[in-house]
Amino acid sequence: MHKVTSIKIDNLWGEVCFKFDFFQDVTFLIGVNGSGKTTIINLIAAALSADFQTLDRIHFDSITIELSETDDGFKPFVYVIKDRERKSPCPAINYKIVKGKDNEQLFSLDDFVEDRLRRRMSSRHYYYQRRLTRGILSELKSLVNLNWLSIHRGALDADEETYESSVDQKLDEVCSQLSKYFSVLSSEIAEEIEDFQKDIIVSLLVSGNDFDEVVSLVETFNMSEEAKKLVEIFTKLNIAKEEASKENIYKRCRKVKTTLQQMIDGKLDWKDMAVLLNAYRSHKVVEDWNKLLEEQAKILTPRKTFVTVLNDLFTTKDIRINERNEVEGVTKSGKVLAANNFSSGEKQLLIMLGEALLQESKAWVYIADEPELSLHVSWQEKLVSNLLTLNPRAQILCATHSPDIVSVYSDRVYKVGEDV
Repeated sequence: MHKVTSIKIDNLWGEVCFKFDFFQDVTFLIGVNGSGKTTIINLIAAALSADFQTLDRIHFDSITIELSETDDGFKPFVYVIKDRERKSPCPAINYKIVKGKDNEQLFSLDDFVEDRLRRRMSSRHYYYQRRLTRGILSELKSLVNLNWLSIHRGALDADEETYESSVDQKLDEVCSQLSKYFSVLSSEIAEEIEDFQKDIIVSLLVSGNDFDEVVSLVETFNMSEEAKKLVEIFTKLNIAKEEASKENIYKRCRKVKTTLQQMIDGKLDWKDMAVLLNAYRSHKVVEDWNKLLEEQAKILTPRKTFVTVLNDLFTTKDIRINERNEVEGVTKSGKVLAANNFSSGEKQLLIMLGEALLQESKAWVYIADEPELSLHVSWQEKLVSNLLTLNPRAQILCATHSPDIVSVYSDRVYKVGEDV
C-alpha cells in the first residue's frame, strides 16, 4: 500500500491554492483559527474515502494527491475535480485515479443521484451512496489504507452530550475490533500448541539416533532446568496424571543422573539405556517447547506492547486484557472497570491507540484533527510517538494547536497561511 507524498488544492474557498509535501512518518498542520488546516485535512480524508458530501460542501476547483512510487518507479495519483460548466445548479464531482502509465480510471456522479444525495430526499440515501461509491472506494482502498479519526471537533462543538455519545459509540466499535483481534492472536497460539502436541506424537515414529550421540547429548543436560521445563509443559497442557506430577518428574531426573554415573562406572545395562533414551526424547520435547514459547511471545508482542503503552499513560489504573480478550482497568483499590467506564480522556486515548494497533503494522495514512482535545498535557507529548510505536509504518497527518502534540517533531510542521 502507498503513502501520500504531496497534496495540491486549487482555488480553495474560491481564492487560495494550497500545496505541500508529506513527510513519510509525521506531518503537522498548524495555524490560527480560520487558517484552513482543518478544511485541508477534511478534504484529504474526503478525497481518499470518496466522501462526496464533504467534497460538495467545501468550495474548491481540484485536488491532486500524489502517492509513493510503485516498484517500477511510477507515482500513482488521485485527481478530484469539480465541473461547474454543465447546465446544473450543482457541479459534478469527477475522479481520475491513475495507478500506472496505462492504468487510468474515471468516475463521475450522475445528476439524479447527485441531487438526491445533496438534498437527502430519501431514506434510501445510504444505499444510493453505497452503490455509487463502491467502484471508487475499491480503487482507492487498493492504493491507500486510510484511518480518519471520526471523533471530530464538530461533535464537540455541538454539545457535550452529543460528543460523549459519539465517543462511546466509537469506543464500543474499537473495543469490539480489539477483542476480535486479540481473539485471533489467542487462536494462533492455540494452533501452535496443537501443532506442538502433534509433533510429539509424530516424533515417536521417527527412527532413533545413534546411541553414542544420545549419551553425548544427555551428558550435557542441566537436569534441574529440564525438570522445571517438564513441569511447566505438563501444567500448561493441563496434564494432571500421577506420572506427570512434579514429584515424579524430579524423581525421573534424579534417575537419569544416577544412570549417567553408572555409565561412567561401566555398570550400564540395557534397562539403563532406555532411561537415557527417554531422557533424550524428553529433552527434544523441551527444545520444541522453548521454540513454542518464542513463537507465542512473537504472536503476543502487539498485545503486550499495547498494554505497556497504555499502562505508561494511565497512572490511576492498571490496564489488562481479560479472559474474554476485552480491555479493562483495575483501580488501585482493586475495582475492575470496563472500558466504557473510563474517563473521557482515557476513552479518546484508547480509541486512537487502539486504531493504531488494529492497523497491524501495515502502511496506513492516519489523519486526526486536533487530537489534543480531552487529553492531558503529558499524554499529548507522547501521543505521536506512541502511535508510531504501535504502528511504525503509519503515516500521520495531524492538524493541531498544541505544541505538546508536536513534541519532538518540530521539523515536521507546516504553518497554514505561511508555508502552504
